[in-house]
Amino acid sequence: MPRVERRDFLVLGGALALGACTPATRPTPPPPSEPASDPDADLRAATAASELALIAAYRTAITAFPELGSQLRPLAAQHESHLAAIDPAAASGAASAAPGTSSPGSAALGPVASPASSGGTSTPSSEDRVAEGSAPAAGDGPPAWTAAQALTALAEEESAAQQQRATACDGVQEAALARVLCLVAASEGQHAVVLTAWSEREAGR
Repeated sequence: MPRVERRDFLVLGGALALGACTPATRPTPPPPSEPASDPDADLRAATAASELALIAAYRTAITAFPELGSQLRPLAAQHESHLAAIDPAAASGAASAAPGTSSPGSAALGPVASPASSGGTSTPSSEDRVAEGSAPAAGDGPPAWTAAQALTALAEEESAAQQQRATACDGVQEAALARVLCLVAASEGQHAVVLTAWSEREAGR
């Protein structure tokens, strides 16, 4: 049996003792990952602002023409649903300011009923329409307006909004948002048809 020198024995024993007292090294957990940024944030914000303007115009039109309230409220509720689907945070901020309309999410994103049971409005380019001499937008309508003029203005605003949503569908990156925008575009296109029919009916009275 080979002889172990006293010095070697002491060195070996110290190494073993040091290893026993040293805590095991644990792997460092990776830092928490930051939430992914929304690639469609600007588009989402712009669309939400447009929907808020449409909702505000509905409320103004309903106040100016109470006799149209039963027709316009369902379409206002649909715009609230559009807003809730596009930007829930913006929808929650707008919900408390609508005593005459239902809360966001209360109406379906789908199509509206026939011209005998629905109506709608919006304001995005109202100043331009007034400057050009066309029908004024419902959001700015003075009491001197007729119901037919208000409905015509709302139909024009809905048609403009439908074109904006359709264009946005081409540039959106998130599939879920693209689907929502397509549904909203279809809804607003139908709003325009309904409002045009109502305007012609009001003008013929």
